[in-house]
Amino acid sequence: MNLKAKKHAEARKQQVQKKLTTCLDRLKEKGLDPKQIAKDPLVRQLRAEIREAGARLRAVAATEKLNSDKVVKKQEKEATREATRNQPSQKKKKSKAVPEKKEKKSKKGEAASAEKE
Repeated sequence: MNLKAKKHAEARKQQVQKKLTTCLDRLKEKGLDPKQIAKDPLVRQLRAEIREAGARLRAVAATEKLNSDKVVKKQEKEATREATRNQPSQKKKKSKAVPEKKEKKSKKGEAASAEKE
């Protein structure tokens, strides 16, 4: 979820909380006991909406945390790359010695050298 979703979820949660408080006050004025108030369908619906908004906000917070962790890791990785680039290399470069090729003796050359001897 993005930042816009966070704003909307927060606004929705505040609206529903206001509705819930007014609904609870109205039911208390009617003289209902807390058990009956808890069973009221409107109260249950409003509390469910508050829970949903809270879940959305938690999801946004988790996404933001994940994104910030990624940014921090990326910065650390770039810093280590820069540090290794600026340091002179400690390793000695080995020169690749090409082994000399052995001359192949051809059968004709062997036969000709044998005849000369």
